Amino acid sequence: MWAPVWHGMHMARGIVGENTPLGRDLANAISLDLEPKLKKAQRVVAQHVGEDVTRRGLVVYDELSKMAE
Repeated sequence: MWAPVWHGMHMARGIVGENTPLGRDLANAISLDLEPKLKKAQRVVAQHVGEDVTRRGLVVYDELSKMAE
């Protein structure tokens, strides 16, 4: 659920500029709020799903994070 929000905020930073006040606010929100939520969600999913099961949410997050690099 948070992966599209994370991706949208990265896209917004690219539009408004990384060194603008809004760009810096977005960066802080991403690193301090969204990324910890995403990491926690990944751990929870991994604990409840077998390794041989692919979860679309995890795949989406992985694909989006590669695009943001």
